[in-house]
Amino acid sequence: MKKIPLGTKIIVTTAGLVAMAGIFYAANPRPVVTVNTPQSPLRHPPNHPAANPQPFAIINNGGPIGVAASKTDVIATQYCSQKIVKIDCLGNVTVLATIPGGGTCSEKYMTIAPAQSADAGFTPRDIFVTQGNQIFKVSAGPPVTVTLFATLPINTTDHTGITFDHEGTFGFNMIVTSENGVVLQVDNLPVPSPAPTPPHVTVIARTGTELEGPAVVPREFGPYG
Repeated sequence: MKKIPLGTKIIVTTAGLVAMAGIFYAANPRPVVTVNTPQSPLRHPPNHPAANPQPFAIINNGGPIGVAASKTDVIATQYCSQKIVKIDCLGNVTVLATIPGGGTCSEKYMTIAPAQSADAGFTPRDIFVTQGNQIFKVSAGPPVTVTLFATLPINTTDHTGITFDHEGTFGFNMIVTSENGVVLQVDNLPVPSPAPTPPHVTVIARTGTELEGPAVVPREFGPYG
């Protein structure tokens, strides 16, 4: 019988042990880590933050509420302020813009228009902020400008959600949700007269339940893509 070199034996044995470990793990799957959220008694993987976590940045006035990010900055809203703040990679916080309204604390959510949104008439990198049934546009500038972009046909006073379709499933449009369960699609395409000038707001679903935090799943996301 031909002798197998010792090094080969070790490699083959190690590979076999790894394969067996994989079989046992597949038969008895378990989360590597779990996490306890303050809002829920349930345990969710993954687990355990750093032993002594430190805040990266301090957002005053009850914030942050809505958060969005670009390649260079994180943008956030504040619960009891109309200010939109910008956080750089060192954690420095500066005021980017101030939206109209206020007087009471409210949740304001935000998103940044991606490159794909140009196909729906938007300007990439513009920032959109919800406040009740209003959406404000913060143009990237310079100079930075704030304008009322749209008033939505919903009764929501506080809880909303906003995102952009990055996949094309909804024409790369803006998607907005509300606390009374309405899902809306918003495009900004110019259309021939006498059609209404943009933006164009369309109700695409009525779910009958409070909605926040929408997302358009990738096309590869199984039967839901």
